[in-house]
Amino acid sequence: MNPKDKNADWLLKPFQGRKPVAWGMVDSDGNIYDVICPDEHERHEGEYKTALFLAPQYRELSDEEIFDVWEMVEEEIGHRQLKLNFARAILRKAGEK
Repeated sequence: MNPKDKNADWLLKPFQGRKPVAWGMVDSDGNIYDVICPDEHERHEGEYKTALFLAPQYRELSDEEIFDVWEMVEEEIGHRQLKLNFARAILRKAGEK
């Protein structure tokens, strides 16, 4: 995937502000077939144009943060939908840092 593709912005959001752990070379099918470390990439980018990141780590939320999220989603109608929205909001909040 080309990181400059505007449709990919939502995929890259969790990685904004983070440095890649490696750079990959991608073949015509979109498969990464070779990687180099960031230091080597600084010296010679070549065809290594795909930044590779570690998956974002979720952090623990305090009780207060959880209650804040609950208040944000409690206006939803329907108990089942409320639970789903709350769970999704908690995951978003935990992924912020």
